[in-house]
Amino acid sequence: MHLSQRITTLNGGGSDGWGVFYRARQMIAEGTAVTELTIGEHDIRTHPSILAAMDRAATGGHTGYAMVPGIAALRDTVAARIQARTGVPTTRDNIL
Repeated sequence: MHLSQRITTLNGGGSDGWGVFYRARQMIAEGTAVTELTIGEHDIRTHPSILAAMDRAATGGHTGYAMVPGIAALRDTVAARIQARTGVPTTRDNIL
């Protein structure tokens, strides 16, 4: 496979994607229109109910990492939401 010179020089010869991210942010700051497809930042604000739940969890002492594959109750909630939205039977075993 042959990559274009534009792609291979985007991050100045670096080996990770962060160079592309930093360059995109620099271009945006300079006024260049850039469609960012780098780190997956959301284009919508986090819903206040989620922020409130995060605050309750943090002030309740839940500030460390969860065990893999995650918290069972949260996985159940995510599975229920996916099933309700898609109609596809989903359980916590499908959620990581």
